[in-house]
Amino acid sequence: METVAVTRLCPCGQPAVQKTSYPRCASCRATSSTRGRARTLEKQLNSNDIRLAECATCRTQFTYVYIGQPRKKCDECRATIDQKAQRETEARRSERGSPPWQARRVRMLDYRRLVNYGIDRARYEAILTEQGERCANPGCRSESPGNKYDDVWSIDHDHSCCPGERTCGMCIRGILCSKCNLGIGMFSDDVARLLGAASYLTSHARRAVPSGSTT
Repeated sequence: METVAVTRLCPCGQPAVQKTSYPRCASCRATSSTRGRARTLEKQLNSNDIRLAECATCRTQFTYVYIGQPRKKCDECRATIDQKAQRETEARRSERGSPPWQARRVRMLDYRRLVNYGIDRARYEAILTEQGERCANPGCRSESPGNKYDDVWSIDHDHSCCPGERTCGMCIRGILCSKCNLGIGMFSDDVARLLGAASYLTSHARRAVPSGSTT
């Protein structure tokens, strides 16, 4: 007997995306959430049930609008508690150091450098230090890697030695920014084509016109 999957439908007729006892589609779910917030705000604005209570922290009396749940703290104490919680959270983050995802990313980059290029983090940082924390291309010397990650540079190697993605670790030429690495790769390390492109750009460079001259 063949089993047929039954798609639950929202009351509006669209397929439901919420796996609960009351199925709703994405549109009705968003509309319901918006309506719920609107109803809560309307109750706060239109409610005449203003109550007097004593703050459990500072023991002062305050008034609030009752909309179904009694309040135990005044606005000042609630703000103080929120600020204290935020300071404690920032202190815990500073004690832990960098977030876990940053540590995982550093380990991933170290692993990729070791597997693909045969160098560890110490040698990578030593090469970058020798270059003055800049791109190895003398015509560029950019201080930024130009990548979506601010601290990730491109490792350049001699493709005549290791044509694949992984290298022996002995043919590394330097560390480039992403633009220089992409440009050299598009020219397939062909020096003649690179020199020809440089000569082409030089010969077609727009000459500066002296000020006051007419053409």
